[in-house]
Amino acid sequence: GTEQALAPILLDSIDNNFIGLVSSEGYLLIIAAKDIPLLNKGKGNKLMQLPKNKSITLTHVVAFHAEQTLNIQ
Repeated sequence: GTEQALAPILLDSIDNNFIGLVSSEGYLLIIAAKDIPLLNKGKGNKLMQLPKNKSITLTHVVAFHAEQTLNIQ
């Protein structure tokens, strides 16, 4: 396929930060950064379960502070 890895996001702190994930089908997940489990080096987290029977990809990943507003268009 043509899937590509999205660029990593560096957070200054996990407190008061959120991660937003958007799929090509419009699925949206917003999760507090402090709620994402920390795993051993080299292991990844599955943050969003996408249907296997469709060609859906993750299109955007954003990080924002609690004081910021996330506008989705």
